[in-house]
Amino acid sequence: MIYRHKTLWAVALLGLGVLALWLLPSLQPEAEKMQEAEAPPFVTATPIAFSSMHLMVSSYGFVQPRYETDIVSQVQGNIVYLSPKFMRGGLVKKGEVLVKIDDRDYQSLLVEAEADLAKAQADLALELARSKVAKAEWENITNKKPSSLGLRHPQLAHEMARLRGSEALLSRARNNLLRTKISAPFDGLVANRAQGLGAYVGAGTVLGTVMSTDVAEVRLPLAGKNLKHLADSGRGAGIGAEVTLASEFLGESVTWRGEVVREEGLIDRKSRMSYLVAEIADPYKTANPGESAVAPLRFGTYVNAKIQGVFLEKAAVVPEHLVRDGRIAIMSKSETLEYIPVEVVKRDGDRVVINGDLQNGDLMITTALSYPVEGMRLRLLEVGYDGSGTRAVGQNLQ
Repeated sequence: MIYRHKTLWAVALLGLGVLALWLLPSLQPEAEKMQEAEAPPFVTATPIAFSSMHLMVSSYGFVQPRYETDIVSQVQGNIVYLSPKFMRGGLVKKGEVLVKIDDRDYQSLLVEAEADLAKAQADLALELARSKVAKAEWENITNKKPSSLGLRHPQLAHEMARLRGSEALLSRARNNLLRTKISAPFDGLVANRAQGLGAYVGAGTVLGTVMSTDVAEVRLPLAGKNLKHLADSGRGAGIGAEVTLASEFLGESVTWRGEVVREEGLIDRKSRMSYLVAEIADPYKTANPGESAVAPLRFGTYVNAKIQGVFLEKAAVVPEHLVRDGRIAIMSKSETLEYIPVEVVKRDGDRVVINGDLQNGDLMITTALSYPVEGMRLRLLEVGYDGSGTRAVGQNLQ
């Protein structure tokens, strides 16, 4: 009987050993999974870089002249001369003759006016002499005070008035003769020419249009929220700020420098935008041709603009998605997750300008954590240097 019980115990123990050997392989992965779940997660991070900077406000617009003036005939006649530059795209100088109108009739009118003036001057001199003779004769006859009519004062006044009229006619004749030559009112670019050689024009006929080239302007629309990012010089937000304009010329990107000179003071009813006006000096490089390496800024060019805004002593530019609920996740020196409050100063596309209680070199976590808990331990997989396009593998901190 005792032997039989010992045999049963031996069989039971042997069965338990076999069962343990069978279960051990299946239990080992579970243990490893638990160990892996308890390990700190790997993260990638980017060092934050603070610096002083000017905020830049983006806008856009079309380049246009400051003045666009119609060239108008002030006298009538046939066009007998057109300047070779007086055609679309021609560059002209101030005072340069663009159009000549047949002046023969106006020269004749000038001669007539000069003759009429000479006659009026002679008649006035004759009437003055008659007035003196009348006065002398009156004094020889009587001691009484002579009358105005007796001294021929009305006749004298008539001749003086006729003289002034003759002088006015002469002045008009001279002016009309000068107006037969039509000159450029300023240094400019011819936008169009409306009349041809030999055409008969009347007073008030538009001959063409000239655009000034001393200064170009660009109207820059801005939303109200962006005006706060511009410095106020006392003349208005952004007045006097430097502007960088960018566009393409001959297939290459080109930039020009300008300055905000005024604010229009109105808000567009449809777009609800305010407008600043920037000026660019000598856009066609006519003042010193050949000396500037910058391409001409042509009227009608569409440009993207960057307006220099307020100055910040300490700020950083980071990807917008790294700021959540006004906080940034960083990896602390003790290798734990920490959230730091930051102030978003300005948004610019997918990036934001921030400042806050951070230091240069603090590691911003760029990995999306599934279940982040502040204070949890982390392991650094790699450090990315934002903006350089390269990533450097860092040391694993375990």
